[in-house]
Amino acid sequence: MTRTLFFFLLLALAIGACKKADLPDDVEETPVFQVDYGTDSNSESVVAGVDGRYLFTSFDRDDHDVVTMRGAFALVDCPDANCPNTLIFEFRYIQPGVVEPIDSGAVIQTGLYGADRFRRPSSDSSGTYLARLKFDVGVPEPGASYLWSIQQAPQLTVESGAPSFSYTFSDTTSPLKIALNYIKSNGFIGYTEFAYRFDQGACPQVNILTAPDSVFPNNIRMVAEMTPASGNYSFLWNNGLTDQTITIDSTDLGGVKSVSVTDAAGCTSVGSTFGIDTGQDVNRVPDVILSRQDSVVVNTLQLGTVAIIWLEPETGEEWRSDAGFQPATSFMEVYDSAPYELNEKGQKTNRMNVNFKCRLFNDSGESIPFQGTGKIAVAYP
Repeated sequence: MTRTLFFFLLLALAIGACKKADLPDDVEETPVFQVDYGTDSNSESVVAGVDGRYLFTSFDRDDHDVVTMRGAFALVDCPDANCPNTLIFEFRYIQPGVVEPIDSGAVIQTGLYGADRFRRPSSDSSGTYLARLKFDVGVPEPGASYLWSIQQAPQLTVESGAPSFSYTFSDTTSPLKIALNYIKSNGFIGYTEFAYRFDQGACPQVNILTAPDSVFPNNIRMVAEMTPASGNYSFLWNNGLTDQTITIDSTDLGGVKSVSVTDAAGCTSVGSTFGIDTGQDVNRVPDVILSRQDSVVVNTLQLGTVAIIWLEPETGEEWRSDAGFQPATSFMEVYDSAPYELNEKGQKTNRMNVNFKCRLFNDSGESIPFQGTGKIAVAYP
């Protein structure tokens, strides 16, 4: 009997030694960490230690010596904070060449963080915007050659030869001027030029078509074909004509023939041709087909930045403040910031009060208003 009791005591001790440390039980006293927040459609209050929620604090450091300090309200069985109904706050800081420790007071500064202090998509470590435009000739023709010219003041990028070309935005506020020179094997030269704005897209394209006139075959009919085809366009050819279709007399086929087209918004595009063939050739400057891919890459060298991430309770869909540009009214206010206790990993933490208002974005580019106030904590080296 004594030997059996001794065996069960040893077994109980072994199980206790292997058991993972439990997180704290729900609290009954005044909560230490709590955030009241909401969108247009709902409001929530999350309290660490209540309803199985916990404030997980952590930090990590990337290859650029950027420290991301994080505080995540999540369910106790979701320490990675990647489950539905999770609210995360992040602060980023860089100390090149310094491993540890850092001063939390120098990193998490009290005061008002404006819209420009939110992390934004848009930059890699060199500061180049990662919104990539791809240009494709609509119907490439064998034997034709192409010369692309992409200008975003004061930068000019030129690419020749291929019917396809890609460009990466370096400035989201300055429009691109896109130009294509098209040279056919029969000597026909066509040109199209139009603007592209980051927030509005492309201006209408004008692509000139030339063909023998149906009544007087030695004359040439020229059409300013538009993309999109319909619109309130005004046309002005370099010979003073203002129709979309004009006829060039056989005695006036030399030189450059060009047209400027302006839409209702005042956006002007240009098309031109040179070397019109008086034979039976039908020549057309091809369309430029645009496709764009935005890459959300955080600028790891941007100092003093903040981010808010929210995973919806029902679907777990992720909404982030760093997946789109913030309006000028966005802010995060930090006050009463001070060192706090070590977390369950033995890491130092910093406690602070926050008040915030911003927009959160999902992967589809949709956005929602998000605001709240409360007391949070993050871990730091």
